[in-house]
Amino acid sequence: MKLRKVFGTLLAAALCFTAFTGTASAEESSEEPVTLTFFHYKSEWADAFQEVFDALEADCNIRVVQESASSTVYFETLQAKLISGEMPDIFHMLVGKSNFDAWNTECADLSGEEWVSKVPSSIIEMCDYDGKLLAMPLAMEGYSIAYNKDLFAQAGIEELPTTITELREACEKLEAAGIQPFVNAYTDVAHVVRRMFTTPFAHRENAMEYFNDVLENGGDFTQDASFNAYYDFLDLTMEYGNEDALTMDFNTERSAFINGEAAMVAGEGMWMKSIAENAGIDINMGLMPILTSDNEEIENVLFNIPQSFCVYNGSEHVEEAKIALNYMLTSDAADKFFTVMGAYPAYSESSVDISAMGDMAMDFQSYLDEDKTFVMFGPSFPAAAQEDIFASVQKYLAGKCTREESLQEITDSWNRNINQ
Repeated sequence: MKLRKVFGTLLAAALCFTAFTGTASAEESSEEPVTLTFFHYKSEWADAFQEVFDALEADCNIRVVQESASSTVYFETLQAKLISGEMPDIFHMLVGKSNFDAWNTECADLSGEEWVSKVPSSIIEMCDYDGKLLAMPLAMEGYSIAYNKDLFAQAGIEELPTTITELREACEKLEAAGIQPFVNAYTDVAHVVRRMFTTPFAHRENAMEYFNDVLENGGDFTQDASFNAYYDFLDLTMEYGNEDALTMDFNTERSAFINGEAAMVAGEGMWMKSIAENAGIDINMGLMPILTSDNEEIENVLFNIPQSFCVYNGSEHVEEAKIALNYMLTSDAADKFFTVMGAYPAYSESSVDISAMGDMAMDFQSYLDEDKTFVMFGPSFPAAAQEDIFASVQKYLAGKCTREESLQEITDSWNRNINQ
């Protein structure tokens, strides 16, 4: 499928021209380029980012020096940079209320940028904080359950499961064929809480209304059908997964999956394409929903992480940083980036051929087209509650508390921290 793009290319060129009036291109300019610093947590994107930045320098005389950190230590590292006076001009942001509570005072308002009307409103809403647009969504990465199509075929699974009963049947077929159904790594708060714990909030009618209500007013998760169903799913993954799920790190989990050691991995998504390609591994992957009950109406959804970026409002080059962000989203070089990395463009007028991005992108697009995706809720969870949710889920999976006790702990922490 081709997405239209004419406006974006003209916009990127116009902004470069506006910034450097009198110069046809950076190559013809005798001026030293403006240098920006760029900090992110997608190390697998570094080479592709560099190609965009090389084109940006040639076209706009703006040089970008990038640095990355693991997502597990990214915000701690960013905080250290703020304290030391070394804040980057552009920085990665996992959009959501909790992170904006912490970082809104450092972010420039992007509300007036030309690209805003060309990004889906549901994504723009996640980047809005108190009426200001604090981040630019660059790419959308769908996730739920990543599965190995070849292993499914090998086990004789001809149709994807659509309920938890059918998922259990698929696991039984995989085991009968000598294939491990799931590989799990329940050892990281980003994975266990921010990504996967979105599920019980989303698996219900009027999910956004429910989530906004419990975020403001609190709730009781102990008797909630969707939360109990989600624990059924966790039980299933443990039953048909690896014994070391509570000690395995997520890099080992991802390596096991892309090397064909298991047929499914929950809480992973489109980023697995670039991870596999960087490792030189050719794997035939798809995306399917996390299945927690037999109610197909509420089960048939995927989740979405909008990879987004902020401009530091204390930068000496705020306007140039805005130009750089626009170029990253709307230029021809950006389209090449999306294709190579298999990242779905947030910009609606991108000319990227989605079919060239692989099956996971096509699966994600089919759910987008049917309005069956939810932006990851986890970054909007109360900050202090995130660690409590993580600890309680781990305790439950280790058999150290009952489901009822775990959900009570999570309810208590949520209600205690929603207004912190």
